[in-house]
Amino acid sequence: MKWFIRGVIGLVGLLLVGGFALSFVSLNDFKPEIESAVEDATGRKLVITGDLNMGFSLVPTLVATDIRFSNAAGAKGPHMVTAQLLRVKFDLLSLLGDKPNILGVALKDADIWIETNRAGVGNWNFYNGKKISPAVVAEETNSQTNQLSDVPPLWARNVVVHYFDGVTQHLTEVTLSELNAEPRGARIDLSMVGELNADAVVFSALIGQEGETFSAQNLLLSYNGLDISGSVTGRNSVPGRRGRLTGTLDIETLDVGSLLAEAVSVEEVVEGEGTAELFSSDPLPFDLLELADAELTVNIGQLSYQNFELSSLAVPVSLLKGRLEVPLTAAYAGKDLSLAFKARGGENAGVDIKFDAPEFDLGRFLDEADVTNLIEGRAWVAVDLKGTGHSLKEIVGSLNGSTNVVGGRGTIGTKAIELIATDLVWALVPKGSKDDGKAQMTCSLTAMEFKQGVGEFTAFALVTDRMRTSGKGELNFKDETVNMSLYPSPNDPSLLSLSTTIRVTGAMGDPRIYPDTGALLVDIATAVGAGVFTGGIGAILPMISLDSFE
Repeated sequence: MKWFIRGVIGLVGLLLVGGFALSFVSLNDFKPEIESAVEDATGRKLVITGDLNMGFSLVPTLVATDIRFSNAAGAKGPHMVTAQLLRVKFDLLSLLGDKPNILGVALKDADIWIETNRAGVGNWNFYNGKKISPAVVAEETNSQTNQLSDVPPLWARNVVVHYFDGVTQHLTEVTLSELNAEPRGARIDLSMVGELNADAVVFSALIGQEGETFSAQNLLLSYNGLDISGSVTGRNSVPGRRGRLTGTLDIETLDVGSLLAEAVSVEEVVEGEGTAELFSSDPLPFDLLELADAELTVNIGQLSYQNFELSSLAVPVSLLKGRLEVPLTAAYAGKDLSLAFKARGGENAGVDIKFDAPEFDLGRFLDEADVTNLIEGRAWVAVDLKGTGHSLKEIVGSLNGSTNVVGGRGTIGTKAIELIATDLVWALVPKGSKDDGKAQMTCSLTAMEFKQGVGEFTAFALVTDRMRTSGKGELNFKDETVNMSLYPSPNDPSLLSLSTTIRVTGAMGDPRIYPDTGALLVDIATAVGAGVFTGGIGAILPMISLDSFE
């Protein structure tokens, strides 16, 4: 037994001495042989510009600096990997065998391209320059079983990863300030901090994979103002078959306003140069719909827009063959509402929206959305619109469908009446000390029919205790203009002569509101001729706005 113990001690000593000796050997002399061996095995060129050496401890470590590994032919990135530092730790005893056991990999200041070509073949497939048919590649890809247990621990700092999908031509870039991957049996405990397409991202999950199927348990993701947690399972994309994702995700808060801000560009008006476009011409990310299929349940704790909030939402999300469907039911101000959103990519890209709220608190919504606080009351709101195009401008410029808003009793503020007919405020809403600046609203009705981006008012009515206002006209989303005529009529018969037509015209972002000059002059002449006002023409002047026209 003694000879066995002595033999083991001798072997360990020999390995230690050998490993120590390696630390004094200049591996730079072997760089040409290493580069040539890699090219023979992969068909790709490896260049080690910096030093190559073996650091020594009880864990031998190979250190290479300033390396470049070429990409596949025709790939988007010039190199698959460039790095300023690569450090690989080995199991000492495994160096005696045919396959060294890697105990850890460290990467620093690196740039990595992971991509597929138009046939779906990844640049991680090495065929040593041989031409392999797509059928063979698909067969090999389908038969592969990824053993995550064989993946060594990975430590990375300041690494940029580019993922290019050659099938969809979509490029995603991730900048990793820190990444750690630690094997946990058949899974990997992965965490990273960095940026995704220039927005901060934090991610962690317990990743598992067997063949084409993968899973992410205990998932935590923070990106672009979103905090997402949950668990998902999926299937990898392979040539001829898209990937698939299923599971449940929880979102603490979802700010719709911040998402819309990326799609809608409203710029300041430059004096003398008119108004900027309300709707952006930038392409919307419809290509994301082609990445994979999905069946997810998304639980949203709080959904907000401006000051408007919904809570406790359960949203089923279905994405199949590039078509997204999101039906939503929720409660707002104690009343139910439903929203069905659909989006589709490809040549016929566009969106469909259906919204139905029988008892919607319109006044509260307009106030919380920072539109106006001059209206109080509920309304039935129904929207059914469809649009096509690859940008928000194209979509709104092609809208077809209808919108209907029917309001019941409520109140409307003086300033809102001023927007309709400045001339009538003095008569209809007296400025006495008892006046609260509000008129009692009996009912309201707005109905529009959209055809190719032009919405025509099929009905418009506003009835208060002091006046009735009807209207007609159109909203043109193609050129972002409005052209409306409003016809106010006082309930007091003695003031009927002041029923002056009001015009609303010009750009949607900065409309011009003014009385119809011809109609107003006729009204004034009628009022004077009929002797409605006994104080002469001067008695009429406080009731009309002369600064709106010459």
